[in-house]
Amino acid sequence: MFYAGQDERVDVHGSGPAYGAGGDQGGSDRVGGPVGGFWKRMLDIAVASAALVLLTPLLALVSLLLFASGGRPIVLRQARVGFAGRRFHVYTFRTAGAFGEVLKRSGIDGLPRLLNVLKGDMSCVGPRPVVAGEMPAGDADAYVQARPGMTGTWMLEAPISPQSDTDYVHNWSMQGDIVILLRAIPGFARSEQHRA
Repeated sequence: MFYAGQDERVDVHGSGPAYGAGGDQGGSDRVGGPVGGFWKRMLDIAVASAALVLLTPLLALVSLLLFASGGRPIVLRQARVGFAGRRFHVYTFRTAGAFGEVLKRSGIDGLPRLLNVLKGDMSCVGPRPVVAGEMPAGDADAYVQARPGMTGTWMLEAPISPQSDTDYVHNWSMQGDIVILLRAIPGFARSEQHRA
């Protein structure tokens, strides 16, 4: 396994193929686009767009407070592994300092990831965004068939089990995503225990 440049991929087997799953069903035997296909992507765009509009005042306030308390950077970029093993940068509010602990406890630090969702790097619901060394050893193929999620079964479970990510991919459904989204809203208050 290697972790390379910005536009390169994490090679989970040493051969570097583009892993993927497509259509409207989960499952590790599918080839093409990410798990969930077109309709999951439409849900992502709708939810992320609405959330950004509603949360713009909060995001602006947090940005101003972070700038006033420590200058720049306000938003950090952290490397993660995404769909098909591609490396991408996940956005998060800076949490160094006293104010940062409040952001982590409330889950507000992860709200810039809505931009990752709109860009197509992430999904609203999906596997936990991980670094290369955290790739699930037993079923890396399944993990890279989905876009990492802002939330997922990993946020709703304690302790976190890597198996939950692969189970999500194999058993994906639109109804399941909607249920996870509804359950995850109060779960953001506990997100510092589960955030990658």
